Amino acid sequence: MLSVMMGCAYTASLTAEVISLYVGSAAKEGIWQAKLDTDTGTISDLALAVEQTSPTFVTRDKTGEFWYSTASDPTQKSMKKKGLVVAYQRNAETGKLTVLNTQPTMGAGPCHVSLDQTGTCLFVSNYAGGSVTSYKIQPDKSLGEPVSHIQHVGSSVHPRRQKSPHAHSAYAGAENRFVYACDLGTDEVVTYALDVEKAKLSAVGATKISPGAGPRHMDFAHTTNRAFVLNELAMSVDVFERNTEDGTMKLLGDYPVLEKAQTEMSCSELRVSDDDHFLYTANRDLADKGRDSISVFRIHKDAKLERIQTIPAGIWIPRHFDITPDGKCLVVAGQRADALSVFRRDPETGKLSLVSNDTRVKAPMWIGFLGQ
Repeated sequence: MLSVMMGCAYTASLTAEVISLYVGSAAKEGIWQAKLDTDTGTISDLALAVEQTSPTFVTRDKTGEFWYSTASDPTQKSMKKKGLVVAYQRNAETGKLTVLNTQPTMGAGPCHVSLDQTGTCLFVSNYAGGSVTSYKIQPDKSLGEPVSHIQHVGSSVHPRRQKSPHAHSAYAGAENRFVYACDLGTDEVVTYALDVEKAKLSAVGATKISPGAGPRHMDFAHTTNRAFVLNELAMSVDVFERNTEDGTMKLLGDYPVLEKAQTEMSCSELRVSDDDHFLYTANRDLADKGRDSISVFRIHKDAKLERIQTIPAGIWIPRHFDITPDGKCLVVAGQRADALSVFRRDPETGKLSLVSNDTRVKAPMWIGFLGQ
């Protein structure tokens, strides 16, 4: 039975901010919703927002009314045909999501979905299939048919994880001219030119990452042209300077997420704070030895990263996390723990302190917020 922690060690202010929390999952139930008090870190009112099979990654438009997720079609036997992307509309009063339509992802194992800066183009990364697919958002915010489906090619040095392409994520840069796709299998960040009117992608180049690094996810600075790439296998963050004219990226530095290298561990997610002062990474203990953690880095003006904290994640396999819009909390989805952990975040120092880790959700894979 799902249970939610109702108390914590922090005292709520009289003007506590309560926001909507959403959780994507690898389970068959669907996408969950809850309330998060960002003053106390307390989660309450956990309920199902929409039934869906394996909505492992979710995104929303800037209005918060329209949402999109990956999903799986249980009626299909072919892995390639199982992959779905789904459009939803959110009810402002109840927070529930209603399905608008679905489209095939054209590849096996969809693991990431994102929107461009205008909210009119959507990109899906198919991990098992090693491909990226784009869609045009229709006037009613439903998904049009696939526009571009680009199959990545190549491999790299890891004997098990890099035998073939594994597209893990794709993001539009702030100028909305280029989309950057991290491929864990080929050790590349592939750059695509974006035709916004058609939602069409055209490959224009690729940035090589160190052999065996396994680029997984990335995030962008808000006030500069820097990009941060999280390497799952090498457990490091690469810092790049983006050229917004041609889409190329110049490496500025590479930083390990842990003080000492560890075996049977990998990275899963990173996030840059809204003020560009701090960067966070989630570090997974694949052997379940209690080493799951969140690392905190200070971002210096010269783009160098300084690790200032590595704190236990409080759950097993921190798959995804996000920072609340007010910057007060960081919430982590513990995939194997079937639980969420909540951290208080000091906006001045960037450091974290654990509040709770016993909000129960089956196989949580994604965390997102919507202010109320």
